[in-house]
Amino acid sequence: MPAPTIDDLITLNQEILAIARARVPVAGELVAAAKQMPAGAAMLAELIANELEKGKTLDQAVAAQQARLPKFYTAVVAAGVNAGRLPAALEGLSEALSRMRSLRWRVLSAFVYPLFVVALAWVLAVVAATYLAPTFDWMELGRSPAINALRVSPTVFWPLVLSVPIALSLLALVNFIGAMRARRSFSTGVWLADRLPGVRAVCRWTAYANFAELLSLLTAHRAPLPEALRMAGDAVDWRPLSDAAGSLATEVEAGKPVESAGPSLRRLPPLVRLALLSSADQPSLAALLAQGADSYHRRALASLNNLGLFLPAAATALVGGSAVAVYALLVLGPYFNSLSDLARP
Repeated sequence: MPAPTIDDLITLNQEILAIARARVPVAGELVAAAKQMPAGAAMLAELIANELEKGKTLDQAVAAQQARLPKFYTAVVAAGVNAGRLPAALEGLSEALSRMRSLRWRVLSAFVYPLFVVALAWVLAVVAATYLAPTFDWMELGRSPAINALRVSPTVFWPLVLSVPIALSLLALVNFIGAMRARRSFSTGVWLADRLPGVRAVCRWTAYANFAELLSLLTAHRAPLPEALRMAGDAVDWRPLSDAAGSLATEVEAGKPVESAGPSLRRLPPLVRLALLSSADQPSLAALLAQGADSYHRRALASLNNLGLFLPAAATALVGGSAVAVYALLVLGPYFNSLSDLARP
């Protein structure tokens, strides 16, 4: 069975969330809901329902599908069950997944027009080199090495013209398929896109929000802090954050006060760090962490909205503008050089 898409995971998560809120038997309701789900989500729902009918708890049934489900999903369900607040955990995850789906579509759609401009510039450059440049040979327009490289025979013309548009289409298709997979709750699924400045901010705020939210749920259920840190870090599945949480948990288990922790504490999200340093009891800590999670969610949403405004313009200016500039230099540069030579006495 292929890995579930982000749409499959959102559908499955929303159904489990609705069932958990209604407090009805999960197995039977999942089987009934699977009949109305897309194929991928329906298969997962039926597999989980089968495990539940064997007497397993929900977190055990979900963990049994760890070969098919992403690690963060099984960890979030386990954290929600252990905290006794599964609906709250799933609701936060639904918000994160929906935001990542919106982010992926915005990133991919922002590059559609620039890639079209690149493909069009390539086609026009080859056409100009093959059919237009020869008419100006008397002005030595064809002396440009780039023009000569693109000037081909009629038998090679169409393969050369179509090579770049086909390559760009395949690149877009591969990235689209990659973006559909739900590997992490805070990632676009495209390696390069995750490293764009605005996209990186949305992913970081979302990861911080997920971590703070789960840590709040676990501490509100009076889970020991080391256990809560590890479970929240595993649920986010972001190595810098999970490593920092694991290191801090180890120090706390060794009897070291949180305020005396070193680099591991500094690597945690700022609002989480402040909550840990300023709260002496678990209820206060849970409340501060919940406030921090809400703040990070709002920052992620604001960054996503800003990205929707600026990324398409930036991508068009950078990618499309560069393609147009190269085309202009390639085609018009030799022409203006020839005019300059003719104007000399």
